[in-house]
Amino acid sequence: MHLIYLTGPPGSGKSTLMAALTRHCERLAAPGPPAHDVLIRSQRVAGAELGRRREAYSGTDALPLNAQPGALAWLEHGYYALVLGEGQRLGNPGFLEAARRCGYTTTLVYLHTTQEQLDERRAERGSSQNPSWMKGAETAAFNLAVAEKRAGADVITLDGALKPEQMAAILTEQVPALEALQ
Repeated sequence: MHLIYLTGPPGSGKSTLMAALTRHCERLAAPGPPAHDVLIRSQRVAGAELGRRREAYSGTDALPLNAQPGALAWLEHGYYALVLGEGQRLGNPGFLEAARRCGYTTTLVYLHTTQEQLDERRAERGSSQNPSWMKGAETAAFNLAVAEKRAGADVITLDGALKPEQMAAILTEQVPALEALQ
């Protein structure tokens, strides 16, 4: 079983990368907790994505603030061989460590993006997020990547300036479990 979690500053491209990774899959919305989409590829279950795809603040950010306990209980059942997640809601060391205790191999993908790129993307999408909150989220994502790396976990850093399809190809090459989505 493999859990792949995308993290990075708001505007770094997490949702866009997730869309690129799952572009070949049909989605079936499943109830929760936690709300998730079953990913179907070639008429077979390829995995699940935590949260919901939506225009703004998708992925795990579409889950309620108290989603972590339900998500961990769900992981304990091991319903899916491949679980994907992205966003701030579950992007923390406690969630990733608990996933490992549930038997998941975890890969944290950190999207590194320059401040100029972040500002440009946020302006393009008309972001009205509080700048202090955005800076805190950026720091939290960076600190998570550093902590996971220090703990010996699998951490992949991607250049957020790459096109989503390029990042998806790099990830699929580095994480064979993602081939189920192709």
